[in-house]
Amino acid sequence: MVATVKVHEWNGISPGVVTIGITNINFGSKDAAELVAADYPIIAGQYSFEKWLKLVFNGNFNVIDNIKIWKESGVYKTNEGIQTNLISSGYLNATYTPGGPSENDSAIAINTLPVAEPGSANLGIGGSLTGYLVDEGSSDYLILQLMTTSYTEAGDTNRKSIKFQYDEQ
Repeated sequence: MVATVKVHEWNGISPGVVTIGITNINFGSKDAAELVAADYPIIAGQYSFEKWLKLVFNGNFNVIDNIKIWKESGVYKTNEGIQTNLISSGYLNATYTPGGPSENDSAIAINTLPVAEPGSANLGIGGSLTGYLVDEGSSDYLILQLMTTSYTEAGDTNRKSIKFQYDEQ
């Protein structure tokens, strides 16, 4: 019983281009996976492009459930934050918002990403925070967006670590 998990990112107009197994979630002023943030800076008072992500599980396991995400480390600058939300995906065959990720204040990513481990699941499967997988599949879409205000100091943002956790049985 061992599951493998990869983070996939969708970019562009729906159905978009998927990048399988990303290794960073760098925010920037471009709708791209694995971008170098210094090449696509976010001006104070503006927003990054949304990051549309899924956790995709493969392998031999009985149940995957209780998926959690939070900002584990890294200090926010003045009036900087990461907003988040879930969009039900119905597993791997759904598409995301027809317009694609946006760099405007997201109408979707409206919740604050927790800064400590949540007490219960906050990333769903099949449109439910209590959902689970018994075969290969994915989480719902997780939308993340970095926001700043005109009071946010100029320069690079501080490095942050985002943690994903799940129970495997």
